[in-house]
Amino acid sequence: MDKKSIIPFLCFLQVLINVASNPPAKPPPSEPLQKMNTDIFKCRDGEKFQPRSEFDLNLKLAFDQLISAEKSSWYFKYVGDKPGSTATTMAMCLDYVNEDQCVVCIKTAIPLLRQKCPNQKEAVAWMQKCMIHYSVTFKEFDPWFWAFLGDKTKVPENEVLLFEQKKGNLMLELSAKAAKINQAPKYSTDAVAFGSKTTNQGLKYSTGTAAFGSKTIYMAMQCSPYLLQDTCNQCFLTIHFTIGVATKGDVAYAMFSPYCYMKYALYDFRK
Repeated sequence: MDKKSIIPFLCFLQVLINVASNPPAKPPPSEPLQKMNTDIFKCRDGEKFQPRSEFDLNLKLAFDQLISAEKSSWYFKYVGDKPGSTATTMAMCLDYVNEDQCVVCIKTAIPLLRQKCPNQKEAVAWMQKCMIHYSVTFKEFDPWFWAFLGDKTKVPENEVLLFEQKKGNLMLELSAKAAKINQAPKYSTDAVAFGSKTTNQGLKYSTGTAAFGSKTIYMAMQCSPYLLQDTCNQCFLTIHFTIGVATKGDVAYAMFSPYCYMKYALYDFRK
């Protein structure tokens, strides 16, 4: 193993040691496997708000200011200062999505999410080019929801072992790189846009490929930009352990939460 490939492995090994006393939460088994191009909308059970309440008005204002911020790769906005009425929102686009596509996706996702989750105080939407998450406040890591997208097609049985090795090594490399990216600037109550195509500031994101015979494995991994490195790694660990068991030989798979995701395929989904 050369120096370039051993560094991510050693980083992830250190992560395993650090979280040994606090193992990752298991994703809920009740979430069904859905097709790869499915848009995901999830409302969190629990506390609800009334129409035209202070939280409702703050959420609307936060979303309005979110989509009017300067074009970028991720956005953060919160409105309100009273306990229980503050609306915290975040929008994040995949790094290979251009800024115009990002804005269109965000503007499309927000009304759909509000329609599907009309009175829940926390909800998340994963579309093909962006992610929307809102709540009263964001916790460091609260794995209340996981979504699974997949392709039931598998590689030939005699190629599964090699495929899993290549996929696993690529996951180790990309998760270590993504989690290590520097934290974005501190948040403010103004509508802000963090990250750019030139600096990648604040985007805990990594994409890469691995050769698999005559084919190529494409993969992307990302954490919510406000997560600390150790918390991002903890989220990725849940993905590592789940993917290692649930996807033997699957040619395409994706696993999403409000805090991190992983997507891979034997075709270039970034186009």
